[in-house]
This record gives sequence, C-alpha cells and structure tokens, in this order.
Amino acid sequence: MDDSGDVVKNGRIGDPGPWCGALGLAVLLGLTVVPDAGAAEPPVVAASVVSPKSVAHAGRPVPTVVIQPGWLNLFHSGNDAYALALFEETAAASQQPADVLLAAAAAYVRSGRRTEALRLDELGAKRFPDDERFAAAAIRTLADNGRGEAAAARADQVLRDARWSDRARAILLTAASYADRRAGNTMAALRDSERAMALQPQLDAVVGERVAAIEAVGAPHEALRLAEQHPDAVGEADLQRLRGSEAAQLVRFGTLEPASPAKRFDDIDSAIAELDNLIAQLKSGAPAPERAPAGPLLRARLDRIVALRWRVRMRQAVAEYETLLAARVAVPDYVLLPVADAYLRLRQPERAAKLYRQVLAREPDDFEASEGLFYALAESEHPADAIALIDDLNRRQPIWLWQKGDRVPVSNPRREATELQRAEARLFADDLAQAQSMFTWLTDQAPNNPNYRSGLAGLYAARGWPRRADEEYRIAATLDPYTPDPPRRANAAINDLGLQHYRQAATAIAALQEQFPEVAEVQRAQRELDLFERPEVTLSVQRSVTPATNVKLGAGLLASLESYTGPFDEHWRLYGGASSGHETDAGGSITLRRIEAGLEYRGGGYTARLAPSQNWWSGRSSTGVDAVLSAALDDEWEIDGKGSRFAGDTPLRALLNGVTADSGELGVHYRGSELFKASLDSGLTSYSDGNRAVGLKSNLQYQWYTRPHWQLSGLLDLAATHNSRPGQAYYSPDHDFEALPGIALRQILDHRYERLIENRLSLQGGVYDEKGYGAHPAGSATDKFSYHANNALRGDLELGYSRIAYDGLYENDFSVLLSVEWRY
Repeated sequence: MDDSGDVVKNGRIGDPGPWCGALGLAVLLGLTVVPDAGAAEPPVVAASVVSPKSVAHAGRPVPTVVIQPGWLNLFHSGNDAYALALFEETAAASQQPADVLLAAAAAYVRSGRRTEALRLDELGAKRFPDDERFAAAAIRTLADNGRGEAAAARADQVLRDARWSDRARAILLTAASYADRRAGNTMAALRDSERAMALQPQLDAVVGERVAAIEAVGAPHEALRLAEQHPDAVGEADLQRLRGSEAAQLVRFGTLEPASPAKRFDDIDSAIAELDNLIAQLKSGAPAPERAPAGPLLRARLDRIVALRWRVRMRQAVAEYETLLAARVAVPDYVLLPVADAYLRLRQPERAAKLYRQVLAREPDDFEASEGLFYALAESEHPADAIALIDDLNRRQPIWLWQKGDRVPVSNPRREATELQRAEARLFADDLAQAQSMFTWLTDQAPNNPNYRSGLAGLYAARGWPRRADEEYRIAATLDPYTPDPPRRANAAINDLGLQHYRQAATAIAALQEQFPEVAEVQRAQRELDLFERPEVTLSVQRSVTPATNVKLGAGLLASLESYTGPFDEHWRLYGGASSGHETDAGGSITLRRIEAGLEYRGGGYTARLAPSQNWWSGRSSTGVDAVLSAALDDEWEIDGKGSRFAGDTPLRALLNGVTADSGELGVHYRGSELFKASLDSGLTSYSDGNRAVGLKSNLQYQWYTRPHWQLSGLLDLAATHNSRPGQAYYSPDHDFEALPGIALRQILDHRYERLIENRLSLQGGVYDEKGYGAHPAGSATDKFSYHANNALRGDLELGYSRIAYDGLYENDFSVLLSVEWRY
C-alpha cells in the first residue's frame, strides 16, 4: 500500500543477530561504533558523537563488515537525510549486501532522490541477478519518476524471464501493477495484481497492491473487504482511508439517477450512516485529527458535507462547513460547490455566489460553478450580470460532441442547458417578450424536447396565459411520460390552480409532496395550495380632503372590510363585508353603514357571488343585494357584470337628500399580455328620484419600456356619462366627457423571493368637457407604494391628487388610501 517504493518490508532476508539491536540503538543515540579488528567479541560502544566526518578511529575507516548490521537499523530509524549522508561518506555501495542496498534505495525514494535510488537498484540487479527485489524496485522507481513507458517495458522484459520462482514472479507483478497505477492504466494494474494474487495470495506486498489496484478502478467496497481479510497487509490508516473511500463512493452514487423515486435516497442515506460511524471511530482515536490537511477524519467530514447536500439536508451541510471554516480548514473545491448549492437553496444567494466565484477563480471552465453562479446572480436580483454570464457560458459550449468511434456527432447537453437558461435569464429580468422569442425559437428547433416545452409553458404562465401554458405542459408530459420530473409537474399544478382546476391541482401537489418533498418547485406548489386554502381578509381606509363646497363630493372617510372563508367543496367560499362611509359638504354630513354576507363560487373560469346587505344612514335602513359574475373566455378576454339592489356606491350626497339607487354594470376586458391591457365598462344607475344615469368608461395601458426593476407605460382613460334628469342635488350633468392620457412608471425598490417593495407613479393630463360649461384642462397624479411581505400579506399606500372643473369651477381633490390584504 506504501507508494514510496519500499519493498524491503516483505523481502527482508536473515536476521542481523541480537547484537545488531544494540548497535542500532547506539547509532540512533548518536554514538560511534569502535571496533577491534582482532577481537571476536562484539564491538564496543564509545561515547563520542557521530557525524559524517567523525566515523573513524585512529585514522582507520570503520570496517564494512562491522557497520553493515547498523545500516539496516539506521535506515529504519526514520532519519533518512542523516542515514544517507553517512552512507554516502563511509559505505562502499559495491561492497554492501542486498538488504543494505535495498534499504538505501528506499531511503533515496522517500527523500525524493529517485535518480540515486535507480542507480542503486540497477547496481543491485547486476550484483544480485537472482534477487527479484532489485528489478521490482527499479520498476517502481521508474514509475515514480514519471517514466511509465520505461517502467512497463522493464516489467515486461523481466517477466519474460522463465527462471523466476512463483514468489519472485508475484513480487515483480506487484511492481508492474504499481507502475500501471501510477501511469493511470488501472485495468492493467488490476490484471497484473490478479496474476500476482494467483501466485502468492498470502504475501502482504501482493495483497496490499491488489487492494490498491481494486480501489483505483473505483471499487472501494471490494478493496475494503479484501483489506479486512488481510489486516497485516495494510496499515490502520489505509483501512480508515478505504472506509472513507467506500462512503465517498456512496455519496457519488447518490447523485446518479435512482432506480425509482422511492429509492432515490437509499444510497446517500447509507453513505451518511457509514460516514457518521467512521467519523465517530476516528474521533475516538486521535485528539485533533481534523488539523491534518489530508487526515482521514477531515476527509470523512468533507465527504459528509457533500452527502448532506445531496440528501437535501442543506442546513446541516452549511453548519458543518462553517465549523470547518472557523477552524481555518482549507475546504477543497469539490466541497465548495455543494456548499454553495446549499446556501443557494437556503436563500442566501450572495454567499453562494462568493463560493462559486472562489471555484471559478481556480477553475474558470468549471461548468457547474458557472451554472450555479448564474442562478445566484438571478436570485440576488442582478439580472444584467446573470444575462452576461449565461450568454458567455453558452458561447463556450459546442453544439455537437464527437465521440471516438462514432461517425455522427451527438448533441451537447450542456449547450442544451445554457440555451434554456439564456431564455430563463430574460424571464428573470422581466423581459418577457424577448424570453418568449427565445423559448419559441428553441421549441421550433427541437419540438420534441420536453425541457424546452416546459420552459415555454412557464413563460406563458408568467405572461398571464394559463391555457397556453397548460397545453405546453401536457405536450411536455406526453413527450417524456416515464420521467417523474417533479419541477415540471409542480409548475403544472400551480398553473392548474390559476385555471381553477382545484381538485386536479390538489391531488397532484399531494402526490408530489409525498414523493418529492425536498424539491423547491414542489415546496412552492405546496405554499400556493396552502394560500388557496386559507381564509383572507382585506381592510381599506380612504380619506378625501376636499372643500365642502365641491360639486362632485365633499371631505369624507371610507373604511371597508371584506373577508372570505377558506374554500369548502373545492369551489365554494363564504363571503362577508362591512363598510362605513362618512361625508361632509355644504348641505350637512351623512354616514352610511353597510354589512353584507353571501356565498361565492369559483370554477370552470367563472366566479360568481351573491351577497344580501343591510344598510343604515340618517336614521333609515334598507335591505339590498349584490350579484357579481365574471367569466374568463380565454387567456385574453374576460367579461364581468354586477347588479345591485341598493347600490353600495350610491353617492352619499344623494342619500343625504333622501335619494337611493339601484345599479347594473357590464364590462369587457382584454389582456393581450403584461404589455397591453384594455377594458370597456358600461353602467346604468337608476335613482329613486326618476333619474337614469348611463356611464361608459374605457382604460388602455401599454408598457413600452421595460428594464430590470423599471417599467414605463402609456395610459389613456376615457369616460362619458349621461343623466336623464340633470341638475339633481347630487352631481348629475346632462352629459360629460373626460379624456386623460398619461404615463405610469413602476419601480421595483426591493425584491427578495416573495418579498417585494415597489412604487407606481402615474401622471395624467387631458380635458374634461361638460355640457353647458365647455371643455377645461384636467389632470391627476397618483403615487402607490406597495409592500408584499410574502404571498400572504400585502399592504398599499396610495396618495392621489386631481384637478378637474365641475360645473365650470375647478376642484382640487386630495386623497389617501391605505389597504391591507392578508391570507391567514
């Protein structure tokens, strides 16, 4: 198992005798051996310090025959530099026995002086042609010098000699196997070591090399099993390393495609258990082995971090990494990548990006690190950097790969991945039109690629086209029916929620949660389902600051509360609402209080609600009812309607004057994409004083400038009304018309996963024309600040100002609106 080339351990012959122990001890203690040439007694030990210049007595060199037994002890003392210096000055290599030459050559190898080692090996081979150990040592030394071809040729030449015994041939085959391993020819090493085992299965050197050869081909389990059967052939450190290699192999197997989804963690769980056991054993054996850069305990802990990442135990992986970091342990790149993945999964993309960059600084072409950095940049809201990185990575990936022996190239999966990620990068940057162009091009080029189809489906969902998305998800599932693909299935289930396919979505999400609870997209789908099943409440308060003499309305305060229960029987929810409106004008003040309760149905693209109400104002009360219906005809068109008995939006000034109202509304809405929206609404209000008010309103919005965190849109609001009995106590012109073009600027101030802070500013200026009073300039400005704490809680603060001439007189209206939506 020792790659130093020392074969003396298993090839030692003879015993130097009991007095050599004393001589070796004397040498180790730094004493000089003073022989008596004519004495038959063992040499006498004198107390003078040994140095390369002092090994002499009375001008006479120490007789070789006396010093020889001491050389073996000296070379085995562990101080190779001292032993070699002494050997070079006092010993004649041509006169030394085989064991001394072998020991000296091994010391040269350990000292990195392989040229001198080879010289002694070749000298020994000439002097002792029948001693196979010199030929074996020469083969090893050549291999250590990087001369693999020369080592293989030497081994082949020596093994052709038929005079070797089985034991000698086994030792030579062991050396050949070692040379093969050093040259990277692991299969040749496996063959040579197998031949050696067939000749001498009990020889330690043969067994040790066989273990190393088996490990080299990637079978540490088999290597460990053989080593445990022959514990004397390998050291305890090698046994521990093999145990670590076995666990590490299980870690690598944990990243492969499992035989079935249910068994995807079996191998990785076995690896973690094995590593836990190994770490416990190693910790009990040494005080602080983690300080050793290549110690078996450190290796086991590093492998365990990798295993924890693949087991999706991200917090534990990060905690173990940070423990090593605090101990100033240098963590290798193969561990940094899984740790970076763990940070990214724990929603710490900045830390992940730092580790990915560390790896790329040393390995600029590391694909996994570049890919991870792309997602870290995207999730940390650096879309421009993410786009630049993935575009460059894509350019560096060839479209086709040529495999040896094949006449036809195969597509490069890395190029396929980066093409998809380039489109995703535009989606992250809110450039949905460009993203759609890229996704469409990909599906046109490879219509049978399920990944491209799934990407296009996600793009359609982002643009507000759930039916188109559903079609693409179905195509992708048909193209690849046998792959579980939990991300695709989870995103399809989220899309089903938007399509009001609640039972289908809930069934799919429950199955995914049971099978793949660790997948991020499945967790997101589960959160969306949880939100759907929660009750929700909306509270809003609006304050208008307007002179009491205004024609349109006076100063007022409106507070409203709307709430829904969680769904039951999938499609149904109970609804409740309460509001209180107060207004003060020149004619007095009035307060309207209203409560309502009802039932809502959602399904098949339809939403319907029926809610009776009770209303109180100025000492009077009235019962009313609201009926609301909306229908999504397709991804672009929607119609809605509302009918109210005692309309909740009856002008308070009308109620102050004893006038009530019923109303009906019908609207048509078109949403081409997130870039263009248009609506047309009509309404009829029937007042108890006989007046019939008809209104028509349209809104258009076109987003013509899009950048990450910025969108600029053009607006156009048109409105017209007609009253059959104009001039009532409430504002009721014969007919009027309003046209307000403008712009709207949306700025994302902060975005961190579900948390979003944004501001929307709109400025409009146009004309208001009222029959009998002519046309006058009109304008308005609103600023809306929104805070989304998560998908369950949202708050809005809107400030508004308008200046319009009613009945020929300009009125300035200031308003503040605060609203909170909460799913609890």
